Amino acid sequence: MTCSANQKTKNTMEIMLDNITQWDIPVISEDMPHGDMPGDKIQIEQIHIQKANIIFPELIKHMKTLIKETGQKKIVITVCGGSGVGKSEIASLLCYYFQQAGIGSYTLSGNG
Repeated sequence: MTCSANQKTKNTMEIMLDNITQWDIPVISEDMPHGDMPGDKIQIEQIHIQKANIIFPELIKHMKTLIKETGQKKIVITVCGGSGVGKSEIASLLCYYFQQAGIGSYTLSGNG
């Protein structure tokens, strides 16, 4: 296997993000990860899916820029907002979308 000169300077994350040129919304499965907070009640509804479908492609664009500028191999994404607005649901969906795109991800829940 040969690599172009451009690929030799890219890290694995950058190559994975570059490969997401046409993103198709994956089918949501029942065994989708739902975070790690004990007792967390995740109820994914259509509104959460709609929001995640808007956020995900934008995240990819920002991640590509960040990786090119910093050379980092890992990125931490935080989801914040008021109580009951769907943070856990959207974070779970984004994590699932990354996994479906071949990018390792994990949802770490927290109270603070």
